[in-house]
Amino acid sequence: MAASKHRNRAQQRVLQTLSVLIDRGKAGALPGEIANAIATIPSNTTRDLANLQHGGFARTVDGRWYAVIPPAAATKIGNL
Repeated sequence: MAASKHRNRAQQRVLQTLSVLIDRGKAGALPGEIANAIATIPSNTTRDLANLQHGGFARTVDGRWYAVIPPAAATKIGNL
């Protein structure tokens, strides 16, 4: 099976969103900045950020969004 057969555009967009948050670091990013950075519409970014927040991978403070490493992942990464 080809790897591309299993790729999903929405899932790839969520990963791109997380990548932007990681790149922005402590500065964080506004949803519009993220949408522009990955060339998507704002409603997609809103949905993707909500899913990242639900999964423990993002948080928002005063409208800006930041990447988060969930405690379980941090523990496992530390053990590599």
